[in-house]
Amino acid sequence: MRKLTDKDDWIIAAVLFFVGIGLIVLGIATHRAPLTMLPGMDGAVTACALGSLFLFLEGVPFRRALLAILPVVFVLIVLCPQHNVSTPAVVGLQAALFAMFGAVSMALRGDTPTTPEVEVPSVSESGDVAHGEADS
Repeated sequence: MRKLTDKDDWIIAAVLFFVGIGLIVLGIATHRAPLTMLPGMDGAVTACALGSLFLFLEGVPFRRALLAILPVVFVLIVLCPQHNVSTPAVVGLQAALFAMFGAVSMALRGDTPTTPEVEVPSVSESGDVAHGEADS
């Protein structure tokens, strides 16, 4: 099994976004008022969206933030039938928002798939190349 890279995070974000949009469309097609919510359900959706935004603002990596937000999404899945809200629409909304916030966060941090990780040695005034050692 290969190790996941930053490019995979971008792929995961794109897939989450498009699956989320598809779920929203499915929710609209199958439910009369898919996102009409009571205040408690609206608060849970807002908490999930703000929680993911705060994770990204704190600098948490994409996959770790995804794992951290999953319990809240499971609570939303349980609450949807009780509040007569379309489960696919709510989960799709959360997936699309998470993917958008994550993509913006990765772009601002510079976690692009084309960014090489190269260590550039520093050059002193005398022309000597320092390789991370402290001067005596």
